[in-house]
Amino acid sequence: MVVRIARLAIAAPGRIMALAALIMVATALFGGSVFSHLSAGGMHDPGSDSAQAARLLADKFDRGDMQMLVTVTSAAGTAAPAARAAGLDVVERLSRSPHVTYVMSPWTTPPGASATLVSRDGRTGLVVAGISGGESGAQRHARQLAERVVGDYDGVTVRAGGEATIYWQVNDQTRRDLLRMEALAMPLCFLVTVWVFGGLLAAALPMIIGGFAILGALAALHAISLVTEVSVFALNLTLAMGLGLGIDYTLLILSRLRDELAEGVSRDEALLRTMATAGRTVVFSAMTVALSVATMALFPQYFLKSFAYAGVAVVVFAALAAVVVTPAAVTLLGGWLDYLDVRHLVRRWIKRTEPQPKRVDQTFFYRSTRWVMRHAVPAGAAVLVLLGILGSPFLQVRWGVSRRPGVTGVGVGAPGRRIAAQRLCGRPEHRRDGGHPGRGGGGCRRARQLCGGALESARSGIGVGTERHVRRRKIHRTTLGTGRNRERQRIFDCHQRCTAVLACIRGPARGAARGSHPRWQNRAAGRNRS
Repeated sequence: MVVRIARLAIAAPGRIMALAALIMVATALFGGSVFSHLSAGGMHDPGSDSAQAARLLADKFDRGDMQMLVTVTSAAGTAAPAARAAGLDVVERLSRSPHVTYVMSPWTTPPGASATLVSRDGRTGLVVAGISGGESGAQRHARQLAERVVGDYDGVTVRAGGEATIYWQVNDQTRRDLLRMEALAMPLCFLVTVWVFGGLLAAALPMIIGGFAILGALAALHAISLVTEVSVFALNLTLAMGLGLGIDYTLLILSRLRDELAEGVSRDEALLRTMATAGRTVVFSAMTVALSVATMALFPQYFLKSFAYAGVAVVVFAALAAVVVTPAAVTLLGGWLDYLDVRHLVRRWIKRTEPQPKRVDQTFFYRSTRWVMRHAVPAGAAVLVLLGILGSPFLQVRWGVSRRPGVTGVGVGAPGRRIAAQRLCGRPEHRRDGGHPGRGGGGCRRARQLCGGALESARSGIGVGTERHVRRRKIHRTTLGTGRNRERQRIFDCHQRCTAVLACIRGPARGAARGSHPRWQNRAAGRNRS
């Protein structure tokens, strides 16, 4: 099959290249708009109890699929006429949307409930809205609503946040990051391939194969997104694998072609031998990679399924381009393939002689392979030991997920993350009487003094939803002091202090639940007596 494709490429290289160009243009036009059809969600199992409860709340109780938060900030306070007018205008605009299921605000709820929607300093009011449309539709609706309400009005600042807003901000940031990554990776990869392949035309060929694979995979993801949900993070895999496989497969074919040409055979015969050996290797390699990646489609979360979609698509297009486009391009270029060899120019500039071509059995890799074959057992044992040493740090790894999904997916300066951090450590119930519900007086203030910058890191959006920062500080504190009993006491004391910090970060519900537990009440009573 591969040899037949090579014969077809030798017979009609121009037609194949023209067809490949048309396919690249079509996939670029169709796949270029894939960003607007992807979602930043998909982290949860749709069959889990929590997902079923969320669907029940959305379908039976009109709670919406996602939550959108809007902050209305005024230096004069939320009770000022300007802040009240801006807040009521936001509520009215949100209520008019058919995608909003409910709206709560300090200006439309009873006084007892409105107090929980105002910041501690009284300058910021929080508007909470439920958005319908699922993970994909809710974030698009939230973006449209945010464009209507966000702005500055007579000294009043309106900002949007919440889960629905963070999701479309993740999409925007992913698109910007991918463009930045490609702007850096493509030139660097081209420079490396220029030195490896020699000529500029030979170096441009793997970049074309990689671009073909990337554009084809983007078009495939766009088509799949019309049927089911696709995660935006699949684009990262698409770009990385497309460029890598394009360079890898093309390097394998061109290296084999040059070895055959060095034997003195004709170019057509060398191309047929190359495709019969290296071309078949490319096909089997692509099948292995595609089958390995396809197993991720077995997971229920479409976040993981999307990696299977992207991986299989990019491998298929990369293999097709390598076994079809590469022979046609080699035939069409002919002797121009090695034209503009930068290595020759560099050697002339530094006045070095051209290296004499070596036979295959005189190359480094041939000799090293022969040595490994003669010493298979020691070489295999050394490789296993090296892999064990490199993998030993993972014996202490702790797997987990973010307690605040989506918050850490955007930059620290994103409005959605700032509002999330403000909610985590700035709500009124977090500072009730200078402390925390269910704890002694001055809980959060005392915890900040005892555990340093953990709470301040959370307030600035760094480390929100994770305990690693506090755990690291706890470990450092346990190393103080001498004696086993004294060290145990320090561990217990630091655990208490860091638990207070985490309670401020996580919110009042969990802290109140712990405070009502008899074990925590006894400990609190013991501290008060001391």
